[in-house]
Amino acid sequence: LSPAKTLNASPAIPAGVTPTHPAFAADAKRLAALLAKHDEAELMALMDISPKLAALNAERYRAFGKTAAYP
Repeated sequence: LSPAKTLNASPAIPAGVTPTHPAFAADAKRLAALLAKHDEAELMALMDISPKLAALNAERYRAFGKTAAYP
C-alpha cells in the first residue's frame, strides 16, 4: 500500500494475457481497513508524505474494496 504519486487505476490488459488474482488480497484489504481509520494528519506523520498525498491516500483507503473487481 505504497503512497504512489500517480496511479493508473484502469490499466489495459494486453491481448493474450490472462490476469491473475492478487496473492495478498486479504492482507491488503485488512491493511487498507486499518489505514482508513487514520485521518490525513496521521497518515502524513506515519508515511512522511505531503498533505496533498495524505488526502489522496486517505480517500483511497476509504474506497478500497468498494469499487468493482478488476478485471
